[in-house]
Formats: sequence, C-alpha cells, structure tokens
Amino acid sequence: MNFSANSGRSIMNCMLLFLFFIISHPSKSQTLTKFYLEKETPDGLVFTYEGLKNVTDEIIIPANYDFIWNFRNDSLTLARKRIWNPIEKTTELSFQIISKSGFLYFEFPYYLIPEPNNEGLFRCFNTKTNKWGFVDGFGNNIIKYKYVEALDFQEGLAVVKDEISLLYGYINKKGNFIIKPAYSEAFSFSEGKAIVKNSASADTYSFLNKNGSQVPIKESYKRVYNLENGFAIVEKSNADTILYGFIDSTGKEILSPKFQFIDNFENGTAVFLQNNEAGMLNSKGEIIIPARYDELYRFDQQHYLFQKNGLKGLINLDGKTIVPAKYSLIDYFNEGLSAVLKFDKWGFVDAAGNEVISCKYAEVKNSFVNGVVEVRTQDKWLIESAKDTIVLPPYDEVLPFYGKAAAFRIGNLWGFLNDHGEESIEPKFVELVFNKGGDIFGRIPLDDGLSHWVLIGNNGEFLTTNVYNEIVRFTEGFAAVKNEKGWGFIDVNGLEIVSPKYDAVRNFSNGRAAVMKNDLWGFINTSGHEVIPIYNGNPSFEDEEVAPNDTLFHIRESYPLYGMIVLGDFFENCACIQDEFASDTQNGNLCINKIGKLQYNNDCKPFTKIADYFDPKLEINTNLRIVRIPGKWMKIDKSGKSVE
Repeated sequence: MNFSANSGRSIMNCMLLFLFFIISHPSKSQTLTKFYLEKETPDGLVFTYEGLKNVTDEIIIPANYDFIWNFRNDSLTLARKRIWNPIEKTTELSFQIISKSGFLYFEFPYYLIPEPNNEGLFRCFNTKTNKWGFVDGFGNNIIKYKYVEALDFQEGLAVVKDEISLLYGYINKKGNFIIKPAYSEAFSFSEGKAIVKNSASADTYSFLNKNGSQVPIKESYKRVYNLENGFAIVEKSNADTILYGFIDSTGKEILSPKFQFIDNFENGTAVFLQNNEAGMLNSKGEIIIPARYDELYRFDQQHYLFQKNGLKGLINLDGKTIVPAKYSLIDYFNEGLSAVLKFDKWGFVDAAGNEVISCKYAEVKNSFVNGVVEVRTQDKWLIESAKDTIVLPPYDEVLPFYGKAAAFRIGNLWGFLNDHGEESIEPKFVELVFNKGGDIFGRIPLDDGLSHWVLIGNNGEFLTTNVYNEIVRFTEGFAAVKNEKGWGFIDVNGLEIVSPKYDAVRNFSNGRAAVMKNDLWGFINTSGHEVIPIYNGNPSFEDEEVAPNDTLFHIRESYPLYGMIVLGDFFENCACIQDEFASDTQNGNLCINKIGKLQYNNDCKPFTKIADYFDPKLEINTNLRIVRIPGKWMKIDKSGKSVE
C-alpha cells in the first residue's frame, strides 16, 4: 500500500494526538502533591529538588527538578531542571514540558526561556534574537520569535509589541494580527474588554472591544492598569506622591485615588496600603479590614494571611482574627487542620485557630490524608568524649565544639554549653559569628528593634561586659567595634586597645589601621597610639609658632595626612592615599610609609586587607563530639496520638 507525503504526515499527527490523549488523560484523575529532596551537585553545591507524589505516597514524578510549576487545569506544565555541564564544570538550567505522569514532551534548547502554559501555548523568549514567540505542548514553534514584548494569551488573544512600529497590538493563536498595532500601552483581555492607551493621545485610556472599537475612559489618569475581575486600578499624582484608586468595567470611578497601593480584585476584595500598613477593600471602595497589618495576603476562600512584627496569623473575610500572629509559617488547611511552625517546631491548628496538636515536631510530611499525617519527632543530641557520654535536653540544634564551647539553639535563639554539657549562657543570641582562635561574636536583639553585639570566649562565657552596636571580624588579631561614641578596636581577649571614638576605621594591615575623625585621617598601631596623627586644629612646631590657617606645607610637617584621603590598607610598607588639594592628578595616587613619609609620583594601587581566614573544620574540638540522633518518623491522628 502506498501513501502520499501528506497522508503520511496525517497518520503521524493522528498518532501524536493519540499519544497525547493517552498520556495526558489517565484512567482516573489523581491529586499530586510536591515532595522535596536535597542533592549535591558535582561542583559541591546543595540544591533542593522537587517531585510529585499521589495520595497513596507513590512517587509519580521523581525529585529531579529544580522547580515544577502547578498544573492548574492543564494536563501539561513547565518544569525546570539543573543539568551538569562537564566541560564548563557548572550547573545549567534546562526547561521541559511534562505531563502529570512525568512524561517528557519537549526539552527546550538552552537559548529558549519559556513561561508556564496558558491557553495551550507556552510564551517563550529567544535569547539569541531577544524576541518573543509561542510554542505548543510538543515544542512546535507555533508563532515565530519576532515580537519585542508579548503577554500570555487571554480569551484567545495575546498582546504583542511590533518590532517595526514599536506599538502594541493583538494576535490570535495563528500569529495573525486581529487588532493591528496602534497602542503605546495595552493589557490582556478580560470579560471581552482590554485597557489600551492610544499612541496619538498622551493621557487618554480606553476600553477596547475585540472588534477593535473603543470606548474612552472619561476621567483622566496618569496610569490605568489591567482590567481584572471587573475592575481596573488607576493612578494619579499628588505633588510627589502617587495614589491609587479603581474603576469598574464601564469606566465609572468607584474609588478616587487616595491609597499608597491597591492590589487587583479577587472575589470582590482587594488589599490596600495606607501609611505603610495593609488593609482590605470591597468592590464598593469600602474599607472592610482597617489598615493595621505589616502584610496581608489572600490565603484561601475563607481566610487572609496577615503578618505583624514578623509573625503570621489568619483572619476571616470579616477581619476577625482566627489564628493569632504567633507562627513563622502557616500551611493550607486540609481535612480541617493546618500545619503551623512556631520556634522551629511544627504543630496543627483547626479552622477555629485552636492549636489542637502542639508545636513539638521537627518536620511534617504533606498534609492530613484520611485522618492521618506523618511527622518526625525532635532530634536527640549527645556529647561524646573519651570518658563519658552526656545526653542533652531536646535542643533544636547543637553545633560542634569550638574550644570548650558548643552553641545550641532553641527556636530562633542561640546559647552556649561548656565542656560539661552545662548551659554557660542561656539562649539569647539571634546571630553568631565564629572567628579564628575560637572567639565568637553574638548578637542580642533589643526591644526597640536594634541589637547589641558581645564577645564570647572559646569556653562559652562572656569575655567582657562591653556591648557594641556593630562589630567586624578580627584582622591580625583585632576587631573593629562601634558604639554610640564611634569606632574603636578590641583584641582577642576583648580588651579595648583604643576606645570607640573615631567616625570611621579600616582593617589592621601590617600592624597599622587607618582611622578617621571629622573627615581627617591618621593611622594607629597595635597599641592604639596614633603613629601618624590626625590633625587636631591647633598644631605647634618647634621652630616657629604657626596658626591653624598656616600653609599646607607647614601643617603637613607634623600631620602628613592633612587633606589626604586614605584609599587602602598597608601592603608591605605602603598605604595608598590621595591628595584632595592636588590640582594635577595625572601622576596617580600617593604612597605613605609606616612613619608618615610621603612618596610622590608613585603609582600606588589601593589594597584592602581581608579578615583573618580560618577553616571552621580545623577549629572543631575533636575530643568532644556532638552526636545527633535523628527523630523518628511516625503517623499521628487528628488528636495527636500515634496510630502505629
């Protein structure tokens, strides 16, 4: 039997369509949930990878992807993968189109960057041509890469920017212009209308119909945004302030611009911002939730997620607090319960906000299914030495011993253990910085939002009672510290070699550190003495009495850095500086040696001394070993009882 070329292609297309139907329409629909695995790449980097499981915990799509976009109502989605390049010895990103069964439909070449599927087409950017086009689920280039800009298809049409006229128009899924480019701004269609701005009229926006006819928006606005769910956000300027309101799909102004921000409407409500606090509006422009939150988001059909002082809670549609703001994370409700994270431990709250299962688990796997969920108990920690094994309380984390000190964490706060396993410092630090030799900087939060830094020794105890607003890593055994009086330096024992008094300082390098006061520079040595002094405004010379406004030459006899800017730290016997008063800078920067002698016409290059390098692994005390016993995975019911 003979087939023509056309009939052969028809049969092939039928086979592809059949394959598409079989793979993308499984015998029964299944709900897929993400799971995560950490993997190390050949170049030593650790990434979190995503996969998908069904309700019976069967792995449908292995965790091989860097990110998988939601399927929504489509049978295909976009997934991003990290590919190891053995030639460049780096990881590269690759995009793929996959089905719900994990079938690979198409892998994009490296120069194409796609966006998720919308109305059956993937909007795609070609990095070779810097143009946009569209591909289908098989990777076929349905619409060529020829547009400067493009939006996703909405209601069968897509906004594109023509590369010749640089104006916006609308194309169909064959790439033909249904509405020719004529607009300086254009948005996607919604409910048969789109917001456009004519290129000929500077401040006039209109509603565009699919037949190309327009209905002008009578009120004049600086900007009109996308029509969505029957409303469009509008913008006006008031002096130097930009304010937002909204109109309906007829152009009627529902709320005149008066807020710092308004989000798009969804289910008849929108988030607004007033005095940097978030609240909620209804479609009549009425405030239904006053502006009192740091952040406010739509959570589900019954709740909004809010944030206050860094913690999250839930309110209902009427603004009543259901879950108070005391959790770091709140997951979606499933079978009436939501997983919540408090002080790095997981528990569950019900729809009324009651914490029905207390926050005590290290990890939660997915959500409740048929009244059961998997949780992992807290890790256990031990100290092992040649003489003894000490069982520690249920800490969230314990770091290895540095010297005779081990840091432990409860929730978000760190404390310290001594070599006997006793708490030498209670948990109070939100940040720790480890230094060469075992000294540790600890940051303590204050009620006013500021912080204090303290120095902790390698025995896990405070070295001094001094507190600082800022502290910088040790360099050559000295750390720069700052309090309300200015900058100074401490040594590895916490002793101040020079009390804080300078406006700015640089690192120690070759035994010298640049210091600045009132925009004038000098250098101190490791004893804190100004070996190259800062000009004090009243110089005196042995040979003659000189007034403060005497010649630059005479002042620099005793204060070499007067009128100089220090550009770098000492490298060998030279520090790079620049003369502010010099009219000729063609000869490059100047160099000053350790006793303050200037070397002119020296092509000096700035050098910055880096902090003392150390390998944390070499600082670990191998005689005291921290042992972690991972928590056990178990299944619990909705009352928190084990079902195993």
